[in-house]
Amino acid sequence: MSRKIAIIGGGNLGAAIADGLIQSEFSRPVEITITRRNLASLGRFAERGCMVHSDNKKAVRESEIIILAVKPYNYAEIIKELKAVFNPKKHVVVSVVTGAWIEQLQAAIGKPVPVIRAMPNTAIAIQQSMTCLSHSGASASQLNYIQQLFDQLGKTVMIDEKLMDAATILGACGTAYAMRYIRANIQGGIEIGFDAVKAASLVETLKSAGPFTVFAPTNAAFNALPAGTVDNLLKPEMKADLAGVLTYHVVAGAVKAADLKDGQKIKTVQGGELTVSIKDGKVMINGANVTIADVISSNGVTHVIDAVLLPKK
Repeated sequence: MSRKIAIIGGGNLGAAIADGLIQSEFSRPVEITITRRNLASLGRFAERGCMVHSDNKKAVRESEIIILAVKPYNYAEIIKELKAVFNPKKHVVVSVVTGAWIEQLQAAIGKPVPVIRAMPNTAIAIQQSMTCLSHSGASASQLNYIQQLFDQLGKTVMIDEKLMDAATILGACGTAYAMRYIRANIQGGIEIGFDAVKAASLVETLKSAGPFTVFAPTNAAFNALPAGTVDNLLKPEMKADLAGVLTYHVVAGAVKAADLKDGQKIKTVQGGELTVSIKDGKVMINGANVTIADVISSNGVTHVIDAVLLPKK
């Protein structure tokens, strides 16, 4: 049964969701409303028959499934604006807002509206996402519908919400489609609480490659990049640049910390070189500190670093 869907926030992620729903024919364009302050980039959706405007309240009133696809710093303000029009008997709220917990969302809404938290990754742009779902207050039929919705955009898996941060690290930065060979992530998934099947699903396209060494930045490292850097890389037309950045963090072969030498140059899968520095026993890669070394998996080694490595242009 088709339902009217409002996507509040028609940025890169919101637009990718809309594209996937239309291309899969899960929803007809007339059943989808997309809101954004600046509508210039949403013209293609209006041409296809979607409702496109800046009135969030109108979008919610006229829809049943409300997908919050706004920036983390903006969600509380948006929910405050929509609070009066949320209807527990009509609406299901689906949040793809990074870092916003279900409890926080429910408190902001102030009504017993079912809330489902979804964590897709950037492969959603090509309908190959692995989306992790958690929920509170949703009925079996509501949850089944949302699973079907995100299954049009790749695959879904239900997890405990406490594992959402882990899902973000494993999937949301794009490893599921751009770094297909980093199968070491499977081991990381197991260590932080995913069972092997779920962890393997997050990186199932990594089946045949390796071994590799991965220098994996933390979320804080991505957050420390200049404003707009990540958003720009996630644009569809920047896919080659994104792949270049990610593959610049990958080296062929299993290289442990003890194998690294001060001043050593290491060629990356991207084609550029990384420079190793060692001082007082501490290893740095292009100036980034290795904070956790030698996370061993069956397909290579991962070293956690505190900065994102950007290749020279």
